Amino acid sequence: MRCGKCWASSEQRRSQASSSWRSLENERAWFSLRFSQQKKSRGVSNGGSVGATPHVVFVLGGPGSGKGTQCALIAEEEALGYAHLSAGDLLRAERNSGSELAGMINEFIREGKIVPAEVTVGLLRKAMEKSGKSRFLIDGFPRNPDNLAAWEASTAGGAVVVDFALFLDCPEEIMTERIMERGRSSGRIDDNEEAIRKRLVTYRESTMPIIKEFEARGKLREVNSDQTIEEVAVEVRRHISAIA
Repeated sequence: MRCGKCWASSEQRRSQASSSWRSLENERAWFSLRFSQQKKSRGVSNGGSVGATPHVVFVLGGPGSGKGTQCALIAEEEALGYAHLSAGDLLRAERNSGSELAGMINEFIREGKIVPAEVTVGLLRKAMEKSGKSRFLIDGFPRNPDNLAAWEASTAGGAVVVDFALFLDCPEEIMTERIMERGRSSGRIDDNEEAIRKRLVTYRESTMPIIKEFEARGKLREVNSDQTIEEVAVEVRRHISAIA
């Protein structure tokens, strides 16, 4: 005989699973509709043909590896036509918006944990639509296998093409020094020693398997980011220019 508490817990898990599935179905439908509409339109933007299938480069690496800095530099080059979308920045903006998701996102970020995939995918697709471009550098996503599965489920059918994942490899001690330095002026709640430790654990345990997965698929490009910003930028641009 099931106890009431166990039964409630089981029902809650089923409800959450059902909700997640519906969310992914909605995201898949959105991508299919949005980009089928784009293909019917005419005109050219800096990001390529408006009707072109969107192309994505995932930019991965540990906290403090330079993902945001390098993406911003590429996005400044209009000839390359890339929009830079930072999963972390989108989540922080939503957290500060006062929306119904804000409290939940705030707690996950404070603890150095990964926000549920459906939330991040939803924020990314809205930003993609708003950008008006068809080439994207997505910084800090996917961060774990659930993120990747949610992305691939929502873009099934070729609605979005992932060209490759760019891995900015950097020693943990260097990343920690960079974040501590940034924390003196950033005001970010996750730029403190305890949160950094948790983020590095998450990176090792959750994000590295994603990097290995892209490597196994033959879709990983690696750059040593323990160099000056300018030196790293040269290597990053070489990889991006090869497909732009």
